[in-house]
Amino acid sequence: YSYIKMKSKITVVFQYRYMYMRCGMISYDPLFETMKKKHISSYELEKRGFSRSTYYALKHGKSVTVNTINQLCTILDCDVSDIMKYVKEES
Repeated sequence: YSYIKMKSKITVVFQYRYMYMRCGMISYDPLFETMKKKHISSYELEKRGFSRSTYYALKHGKSVTVNTINQLCTILDCDVSDIMKYVKEES
């Protein structure tokens, strides 16, 4: 790609992300509260087969698959609401 094409792709990505952020976002704060409540560390998750890189993606608010959420619910024996929540943008 030329610089112009790259620049336009980057602009589209930033515009999409801005729209996404304006509508709201998913927070994984409940996951870390649940882990604390159940006394399960990130090391314990890893021992139970949960990927370290996926844990860090969650820690940094990146998107994950439904399979990842399912795996966490199984490992932590909890509901989806104990893993994530939707946060609306405040006007």
